[in-house]
Amino acid sequence: MIEKPASSAARTTILPHTLQHADSIAGEMHRIALGFIAQQVLPYVKRRAAPSSSEPIPSPPKWLFNVSAGVGKTRVMAAAAVHGVKKGLRVVISVPTTRLGFDIQREIEKQLPGASGVWLGREQQDPNNPNQRMCPRHDAAYAAHKLGLRPSAACGTKKSGFCKHRPKVGRSFPCAYRQQDLSQAQIVIIAGGSMLELAPNKKIQRGENWRRYANEQAKQQTEIQGLPRTRTKRGAHNIKSGDHFDLLLVDETNPFSVLKGFDDERPFFPKENANLSLAEQDDIQTILSGFLHEITWATSVQKGQHLSPYVFQTTDDFDKVGASLDILQCVHEVATEALKLAESRAESKSGLSQDNGKTIMDSSGNLIVLRSVLLRIQWICEAMIFGHSTKADQIAHLEVVRSDAGVGLLIRRKSKINYHYDKIPTMLFDATGERSCSNIHSAPSKIPITAPQ
Repeated sequence: MIEKPASSAARTTILPHTLQHADSIAGEMHRIALGFIAQQVLPYVKRRAAPSSSEPIPSPPKWLFNVSAGVGKTRVMAAAAVHGVKKGLRVVISVPTTRLGFDIQREIEKQLPGASGVWLGREQQDPNNPNQRMCPRHDAAYAAHKLGLRPSAACGTKKSGFCKHRPKVGRSFPCAYRQQDLSQAQIVIIAGGSMLELAPNKKIQRGENWRRYANEQAKQQTEIQGLPRTRTKRGAHNIKSGDHFDLLLVDETNPFSVLKGFDDERPFFPKENANLSLAEQDDIQTILSGFLHEITWATSVQKGQHLSPYVFQTTDDFDKVGASLDILQCVHEVATEALKLAESRAESKSGLSQDNGKTIMDSSGNLIVLRSVLLRIQWICEAMIFGHSTKADQIAHLEVVRSDAGVGLLIRRKSKINYHYDKIPTMLFDATGERSCSNIHSAPSKIPITAPQ
């Protein structure tokens, strides 16, 4: 290590545990972020754009900046987004709140006018009409989601009729949500960690006529002043990416937002639902009902705090693991088929494009309960299959709860980042104290930690 005079400059630690001096923590983060884009992001994007048949595409590089709050993470992230755009990349930024999203957009627009946009959810206030939400029928869209349909099912179709707020010339209160279009934006900002679990909306996907950023204002100013145009090193300008985005930046995410079943969720009581009509087909009903009866018995005799992954075990004279896995995989497939049948029933319901959310929920109560039970059957199977893969005798995902209401299960699970975001290079800027907590959200393949000493 090169000795430098002591000063008030921040000292940072960078894996692999090499001490360096920096003028500031933000300055060091900026240097690393730009180096990461040049050395890892650009080569990976080019590799994905022109895959080799002989070599598989490696996992996308992921990089974590773990520093205290107030040292300039957000500014560095905005600078990284700007640098990425200048290199020909399309960038998506995930932030916890819409307000922070607009703050970051203002910072970006100072350097790249017209390059970025903030995507607003259905329930957000319409900036151009404070008295209206982005989607005037956002409650109906939520009800459609609870039925297992796409939220856009509430928008209607030509056959069933369209929502009265569908954008149309002359309408007084058109749906501002459907009027959004960021398909040509170089930087898309989304708010809320759950957005990363969903597939990108069509209006934020890379448009067919998407073009890399060209600062027309800067070009015109250069021509007026008669100055020579500056040349920059080519980045991804000469490649054609098939992905909607090339780089994901995540700012101040809650690493526990992807963990479900910890927030005072009501236990699932399999006995209450064992005799529920789960499907019209007798074979499907028999399999799913039998599984719930088995889980009811297993929870009642379980002595420990968590459920065992073994099901239908009556003797030790056969392959317990193999038999249990076969049953669990079969039940999971049957539950998936039952969910598809339930969704078909939901699609045939009338009123989705006209009624409010409460009316839809009230008239669809049985379907909502059915879908909830089928999903929990799937989650129990997935947790037990995971338990077998880790050779666990008890599964922490399935906690046995005993109360006056009976014996139930707290089902804990980790939701997945959507494939479109998970497959691209990622930089996380987080103040979470524990590195392992940040791994919960998106496990980086390489994690340099920049932290004050």
